[in-house]
Amino acid sequence: MSTLSTSGPLIISHEGLQVITADTSYSNNTKWVGIEVEKRSMVPTLRSVAASLDGGNGTRGHAVTEVVFSFLPSAPLHLAETNFHGVLSNGEEYDFTLPAPRFMNAADAAVSLVGHEITDGWWARCILKDGLLLLTKAEGFDCINRVCDVAWARKKLSERKHMSK
Repeated sequence: MSTLSTSGPLIISHEGLQVITADTSYSNNTKWVGIEVEKRSMVPTLRSVAASLDGGNGTRGHAVTEVVFSFLPSAPLHLAETNFHGVLSNGEEYDFTLPAPRFMNAADAAVSLVGHEITDGWWARCILKDGLLLLTKAEGFDCINRVCDVAWARKKLSERKHMSK
């Protein structure tokens, strides 16, 4: 996955390892095409294309990310969790906590998706304040974001895992 054009934290989780970047360079160039869930039917529907906020500071735009690492009091060199909060290039806010890999079994459904490829190159990137999940796909140097419901993402991930068997 390309990290050149980003709009928030990028976490890649694999076999007990988490790789975290928080570079918001080029976030003003992020394309938004996501999906959203209709409240009653819980079926994904197309979300209108929303450009990044205008008038930002060059390629960075208005995106900002803060990453706070928390360590175990009894073992200061052992990570307990990482908190992410900030604003995406379209103005949406996020704030979530990702447990260290060894504590991931206790994570809620949304957090357990972050850092994993969900479907067709779409990676779960972060959890928005309203509980929806941000997905990102890189195509060359282009970064495309979309928003989806956690249940939809879990279903797609399950289908992907089933197809790979």
